[in-house]
Amino acid sequence: MAHPLPLAPDVRIAPDWRAGAFAGFAGATMLMAAELAWTSATDEAGPWRIAQLVAALVLGSDVAAPDVSAAFDPLVAGAALLVHFGLGLAFGLLLAWVETRAFLQQEWSNAFWVGLIFGGALYVLDFHAMVALFPWFGELRGLPTLIAQLGFGVVTALLYRQLAREPAEFPR
Repeated sequence: MAHPLPLAPDVRIAPDWRAGAFAGFAGATMLMAAELAWTSATDEAGPWRIAQLVAALVLGSDVAAPDVSAAFDPLVAGAALLVHFGLGLAFGLLLAWVETRAFLQQEWSNAFWVGLIFGGALYVLDFHAMVALFPWFGELRGLPTLIAQLGFGVVTALLYRQLAREPAEFPR
């Protein structure tokens, strides 16, 4: 009897890197739009606070200081966009590799679940483990950020499932 989830297949399948990159870019776009909408509606610090926290990864922790004005700053917004899309692309490629390597992109339900798990793992990594290096990310812990990360994982995984071309197979 064939197992529906062959984790040790006789062939390896190469990921569709272009589809993974596009899916990661689209997932990052969805995530940024959701964050901007949520913080505009609910956060007294303003919609640009998350951009400050993300930009601080490359501009330094002073950008994320609590006493810094949360007004729009083009340098901060640009740095946040570069970091956000760079990470989105990298995570999209990683998710493409995971889905393809484990043959999870073949079914919509598999892609959905791997995306949900991937988004949850990113939340734990980014907002719990990485806080040791970037303590200002602790400010983002919570249900809205968890939901946004889960959404990123699901959108990226399902887009990869939809966009990936027939994989090129090669013998082990």
